[in-house]
Amino acid sequence: MSLRASLAELARPAGGRVGIVVRPLDGAGEAIEVAADHRFTAASLIKLPILAAALDSGLPLDERLPVRPAVPGSGVLAHLADVGDMSVRDLLTLMIAVSDNTATNVLIDRIGRDEVNAWCARHGLTATVLARHMMDFEARARGLNNLTSAADVATALSRLADSPFAVRALEAQQFNDRLPRHLPTGFRLAHKTGELTGVRHDAGIVYPPAGPPVVVAALTEGVTDGAGLIAECGRLVFSALTRS
Repeated sequence: MSLRASLAELARPAGGRVGIVVRPLDGAGEAIEVAADHRFTAASLIKLPILAAALDSGLPLDERLPVRPAVPGSGVLAHLADVGDMSVRDLLTLMIAVSDNTATNVLIDRIGRDEVNAWCARHGLTATVLARHMMDFEARARGLNNLTSAADVATALSRLADSPFAVRALEAQQFNDRLPRHLPTGFRLAHKTGELTGVRHDAGIVYPPAGPPVVVAALTEGVTDGAGLIAECGRLVFSALTRS
């Protein structure tokens, strides 16, 4: 069975919604898409366009920003008693590597939601919107949600692939129960996860031992074992790359 057929079969009986994109980074091969344009709750995948907007804006990485107020959820800054201020460089790294929500909100305030959404519009991320801060339960209760699609996430990763800083931060990812679960020896993966109740995402750039890198985005919502489905998606992609 072809990779395209295997991924379509994987997504079909999921019981929720699944979006998958597999796209060679060099643009030479054929992209595989399954419900690529369906909108999902973005969870922490919204941090990819925030990273891209920050880097494209020329925001100085050495600029220091006050790190308060802290917010709950993923990350470490909310658990530290005396943070003071931190460099943009370190805040971006924390936002990606440990998905720190406090760091993310500090960066949103510095960059601006409008600038992040303008970056998305300029680069064709038509399903993506940054509507609120992380862990803003009041905004969420009013129906404001951060949204994206598998196609948009793949595009954001393609834009980030040329940034050594971004790739290093993505390779430092600490949540590795999804795409990397079956990662073969000799492969590298620079990726970002997203997670909320009923939502499991993972998306990254796969660097095989030979051949061009490949962007993989797998988003799930309402799937009983979304992490397991994404891990199987990764296994299928890695197997195909090993054979090619």
